[in-house]
Amino acid sequence: MNDDNPLWYDHAEPDEAPGPILVSLAAAFQAMAGAGALVRWIVWLPDRAWVASAMIAVNAAQKMRR
Repeated sequence: MNDDNPLWYDHAEPDEAPGPILVSLAAAFQAMAGAGALVRWIVWLPDRAWVASAMIAVNAAQKMRR
């Protein structure tokens, strides 16, 4: 690297790729985060179904009153 070049950062060497341990840790974290999101979706599914059915019932009752 030349010290007389004011744009030395344009000529910087690229970083080395992450190692296999870091890649496997990232993959494991991503799998666990995805599994957590799926569990959260499954756990809240009955509540969302209950709310949706209640809204349908309310709308049906309002249409009957008209």
